[in-house]
Amino acid sequence: MQNKYYLLAIIFLFIFSTLSFAQLGEEAGQPFINVSVGSSATFNYLILNSGSNSIAYQIILPTLNNIPKNTTPTVLVTPMNGTLAPHSQQLISIAVQMPSSDKPYLKWQGILQVIEISAQQNSTSGMGAVIREGVAKIVTIESLPPLPLPFYVYIIIAIIVVIVIAVIIYLIRRRRKAKLEALKKSRKAATIKVKKSASKKKQIKKVAKETTRKKTKKRTVTKKTKVTQKQSQKKTRKR
Repeated sequence: MQNKYYLLAIIFLFIFSTLSFAQLGEEAGQPFINVSVGSSATFNYLILNSGSNSIAYQIILPTLNNIPKNTTPTVLVTPMNGTLAPHSQQLISIAVQMPSSDKPYLKWQGILQVIEISAQQNSTSGMGAVIREGVAKIVTIESLPPLPLPFYVYIIIAIIVVIVIAVIIYLIRRRRKAKLEALKKSRKAATIKVKKSASKKKQIKKVAKETTRKKTKKRTVTKKTKVTQKQSQKKTRKR
């Protein structure tokens, strides 16, 4: 399949170089883009205008081969069109987005074309054929294993974990403290209640004791009075 794309590129280059004015050119080398699964990568190269006239151009995106059970990567080119001034150059960026569902170590290929927008008429053919100048490159894309998380992500995760643990410890301690305070208040209330009960009982006992003492005293006084009266009566009789 790779030989097929190289052959097509050579044919394109041959046609463009022999039938056009050969003003439009490009930087040498074929784009080979390694992209990690779930990531993106960019390849930059230059197109050139070696002639004395301006060239309006447009980009034709490559049609990549299909791999069963895998999603074809997305290819984006910036800029997609423009105008090259005489003897100038333009940086072309090929951005490739690799789906996270694809497997690593797969390869896709396609031909990226840069063609002139304004048509040139071929006067030598006698047929009035419309020829467009252009250049082509074989774009090769290979999927690589997913990239590991950056180190700062691990730091952020560690900080979040520490914060969560600290919050949990704080809440547990706060809950325990609230329980201890509630227990202390309950014990204090129970102690006060016991003291009040004891004081009340003591007071009741004291009152009862005082009442008993008074009753006993009253009885004693009454007995003494009765005895005295009896003695007085006896004395009166004797007389």
